Amino acid sequence: MTDPDPLLAALARLDPTAADPPPTPGSPRDHQILERAMTDTTTDAPTGSPSTSSRRPRRLLALAGTGIAAAVLAVVAVTVVGTPGDRPDPVAALTEAATTTGAVDRLRVHATYVDEGGTRTLDADVDGRSYHIRSRGEPGHEDGSHEEWTITIGDQQWSDEDPEPITVADDERNAPFPEASEAVIEAALRGAEVTDEGTEEVRGVEATHYRIDLGPSGTAALAALAPNLVAMFELEHPERVTSLDVWVADDLIRRISHTFAEDGATGSATLDYYDIGADITVEPPS
Repeated sequence: MTDPDPLLAALARLDPTAADPPPTPGSPRDHQILERAMTDTTTDAPTGSPSTSSRRPRRLLALAGTGIAAAVLAVVAVTVVGTPGDRPDPVAALTEAATTTGAVDRLRVHATYVDEGGTRTLDADVDGRSYHIRSRGEPGHEDGSHEEWTITIGDQQWSDEDPEPITVADDERNAPFPEASEAVIEAALRGAEVTDEGTEEVRGVEATHYRIDLGPSGTAALAALAPNLVAMFELEHPERVTSLDVWVADDLIRRISHTFAEDGATGSATLDYYDIGADITVEPPS
């Protein structure tokens, strides 16, 4: 008599019925099982398709050789690798988020700019192609603490410098943040290496952090964008950029940040997007 196959013996120990043997014929449990089997209306899935019914009974497969055992183990390995928790492709995720954000009509923005002159902050209410911007020089800024505001509606623009509106051409005013964001991300992704840096919180929203390592094509594409598309990001000189980071949640851009270096000085620009889709209306100053 030969020894049993050790692989079959190991798989036998995984038999879910080993600790739960069949009921005694004629017993109350036996009758309950037979009654349920005769009244079960579950329809088997087509051959080769997994059943989605939670009522379908488990079946023990008799493994008649190592070939079948290996096939079962391979299926288990694929299931583990292909779990729903796998992260999306970073480039695809950023491309979709850029497109979705570009279609947004209303949102609010908070930006922080840091350079050798100090720290400035900006807050904006965006209503389509109209926006109300308030900027401040924080204490310690080279120009001192100060506040400025601009309201742009259509081709009319008001500011704290002159309460009377002036007419501005399209190329003389900043493009809407959603449109500019889409253009910046699409340009930066050209020839770039993108990494998933994990999940972080942005203004109370769990977002995925992506880092874009710019390549020569991306730097050239950013440099070719119109000034009104990059001005609010302070990306007029993309060759200075050392890193560009984007946070995405619900297929929308929640934060864009980059750092730069020039002549030994470093700086950064960080823009947070929130209240996306909120009821925002920009009106002329009263």
